[in-house]
Amino acid sequence: VAMLGMLCAIAQNELVFRTYEPNSVTVSALKLCNTVCSMVAVYCVYRVHWVQILLSRLRDHIDRGLLLQTEVGFGDVLATSRNMLILETFVVGLHLPPGCTFEFGTTTLQNYVVYRAETLFCLWNTLRLYLLWRLVRDRALNSIPQLFTIAHYTEVRLGSSYVTKRLLKSWASIFYLATVWAGLILLFAYWFRSMENTACLIETTKDSHCQQHNARFWSLVGDEEFEKVNDLYMWNHIWLIFIVSTKGNNGAFRPTTHSSRFVAACA
Repeated sequence: VAMLGMLCAIAQNELVFRTYEPNSVTVSALKLCNTVCSMVAVYCVYRVHWVQILLSRLRDHIDRGLLLQTEVGFGDVLATSRNMLILETFVVGLHLPPGCTFEFGTTTLQNYVVYRAETLFCLWNTLRLYLLWRLVRDRALNSIPQLFTIAHYTEVRLGSSYVTKRLLKSWASIFYLATVWAGLILLFAYWFRSMENTACLIETTKDSHCQQHNARFWSLVGDEEFEKVNDLYMWNHIWLIFIVSTKGNNGAFRPTTHSSRFVAACA
């Protein structure tokens, strides 16, 4: 569900870059879909913490003979997993609802760049990808016969750390590492592409500062002025991040904004 909401956010961002009105029916429908998915995802995150508390009580009942209380309320979840629950709710639930849009303009390297709300929230929604790890972890743990019996007698907590070690020690570890690397390249490439492109070149942008000279004609330190053009071709950015992640310098292209430089440095 969270991934579906993320795809809706990506779709609305792409449509806005292709001159769709942010409050058009199509974009609003995608925002509504993301809103529904976000609400369901937040509830699912809450239920995950709810189940964890119930399993913890069950372990205490078996190991220490404590009375098993099967009723878990919201207060119990908040008291036990407050920080993590708030953090996950913030990551999973924050999105751009229908009817909401804005433009954020800033000066970077003496050039004026504008980011649409659809772009910023789309990038935030890609953070939901961390939920895929839970799917991988739970599938790996469910493949272990008598999981809770083994964990009880060995007194070993079988969680993310155990699954990570198990995957890296398997014969398919090279496949897992390659998959993670390819996924990160794709993610960083999309972030880099979004941070490099400016909404000033989109017809629907209403920021008055986009009429300034430095909003359409950019320059880098020590370089001549050039006309800014949005590059929406995804493969160009995938190749750039691939080169940066392997060699550290592509030798031909330089990021033109502070945010895209930060993304390239992280890659």
